[in-house]
Amino acid sequence: MNDSRAAGVAGTAATGSSQAFRITLKGLARLLLSVLLVSALCFFLEDLAPGDVRTAERLERPWTPAERLAAHEVSPGRSLVAWLQGIVRGDLGRTASTGEPVRELLLPRLGSSLRLASLGWLLAWTGALIVAWIEVARPGSVLAVAVESLGAALFSVPPAAFALFGALAAAERGWLPPLFSDRVPFTGWILPSWAIALCLLPRLSRLVADELKSEVSKLHSLQARAWGLGGHRVLLRCLRLKAPVFWTRAGLSFGTAIALGMVVEIAFSWPGIGALALRSFGEQDAVLLAGVLSLTTACSVSATIVGDLLAAAADPRVESSGGLL
Repeated sequence: MNDSRAAGVAGTAATGSSQAFRITLKGLARLLLSVLLVSALCFFLEDLAPGDVRTAERLERPWTPAERLAAHEVSPGRSLVAWLQGIVRGDLGRTASTGEPVRELLLPRLGSSLRLASLGWLLAWTGALIVAWIEVARPGSVLAVAVESLGAALFSVPPAAFALFGALAAAERGWLPPLFSDRVPFTGWILPSWAIALCLLPRLSRLVADELKSEVSKLHSLQARAWGLGGHRVLLRCLRLKAPVFWTRAGLSFGTAIALGMVVEIAFSWPGIGALALRSFGEQDAVLLAGVLSLTTACSVSATIVGDLLAAAADPRVESSGGLL
């Protein structure tokens, strides 16, 4: 009996390891393909952009070396190959305007952007769980109706509005980060993180509430209530049963938090990669833009891999998010 139980445990562990390996391998394949497509799109769209960058740069910066001006005349295919060679070298290529290594511009700012996105993402999921719990635990109550109405109102507000109103409020209270400084005071984190959280909160709370309502209405939950199990304990059981869905959605929503964070960073003058993305648009620097978007894409896809692994750990029947990405 003990031998068969040990064999079953060993088989389950081996199955879980092989499943984690498959999920990781598929995720890495998605990551490489996504980075390649995003970088190729940057170079080909830069070639289609209106205006003559070389002439404008010669007028604005007469001291620009000839090799820098010639960099704007290279075909998109050759620029993409050169940038991929920069990835192999480890410097992520050099900017077309100043010739600086992209890695030296991105890496010092990437940590600040990821911390801001993580804080907003965490606040959004905390609020979503609380709001969904109120809606499902006390349906029809004044509090549930008020929370649901507020969520519907927030759902209709565009993300840029949260960033703009938050930036105006931060400027009024002196909470904006100092210009030309990489250090952000404690008060500088409050409104940017909440701007990201409020953009994510309505959709996440709706998702969590719908999943919990569908699980509460199933036969096993109704039987548990009939046997005397309290409503909150039934909700906890439903939350555990829906954990794979929530882990997968959590990984996917982190990429959304990074994208929203770039908009919020521009509005709040945050010392992150959002300012570099804005600079790359202004200078039509495809190398810098490809570096920014490739790093954010890699972080987003990595978050989905982690979410898939946690979902598989919560329920071994889950393979991966697959087409959800």
